[in-house]
Amino acid sequence: MHLQWGKIKTILIVILLLVDTFLAGVLVVKWASEQKREQEMLKNLQIVLADNGITMKEMSLPKEAMMPQLIIDQSRTDELKLAHKLLGDDAEQINGDKSLSLKSEFGEVSWNDSGEINAVITPKDYKKPDEDSVKNEADNLLKNMGINESGLQIDINGFVAVASFKTAGYEVFNRNLKIVFSDDSITISGKWTFSEPYATRNNLYSTYNPIDSIIWFAGQKKANEIYDITAGLLLVNGAGSQMQLSPVWRIKTDNGYFYVDPVKNEVV
Repeated sequence: MHLQWGKIKTILIVILLLVDTFLAGVLVVKWASEQKREQEMLKNLQIVLADNGITMKEMSLPKEAMMPQLIIDQSRTDELKLAHKLLGDDAEQINGDKSLSLKSEFGEVSWNDSGEINAVITPKDYKKPDEDSVKNEADNLLKNMGINESGLQIDINGFVAVASFKTAGYEVFNRNLKIVFSDDSITISGKWTFSEPYATRNNLYSTYNPIDSIIWFAGQKKANEIYDITAGLLLVNGAGSQMQLSPVWRIKTDNGYFYVDPVKNEVV
């Protein structure tokens, strides 16, 4: 009986190995088929682009992206709170073309109707940091401003720090804060949001094919070379105090960046 059970176990192991080998073979064939299909699609795409006078540099064509369409509210309360954190509680609101503008002995902070901030401040006992300390100084400044988003990223280039964070796993291309440390002041500029985004319809996510947007873009004759295409979101003015977080393909070209709305087929 013991010998029979040993044979049965051996047979089962062999069967399992054969099944695993078969499944592995299926996966390899599927992968090879997908690679061939992608190469054919890329080749056909390059032909279409060439017909429109556009060349596409060597790049990895992204796969279809499932991106959301969201709404986010512009919070004047949070903008005012941030301004006071930079300028002090005694900062006074001043008249001007901007929707919200405050001033104190430490500088001036303005927010416009599109959620863009422009600030020039000189904190008490301010001293320009050395390059090695810029990231730490930027991080402390953002925390003092009440900005401590989950996944906050700070990129440093010399005395310039750029802060950003993703939404739904995608970069919001035009939402960031640029902080410049000068000899006698700090300049802060960019577009920012404070509220949580939300959906206004049931079908929150849709799938978008980059090839469709590239082909449409090629017909617009706006560039001669395409270097890269990336899926992401873009803040677009909505109604009243609402802004849309709209899905876009960012196309990097010899004429700069273009943001293509895959729903409306238009450059945003």
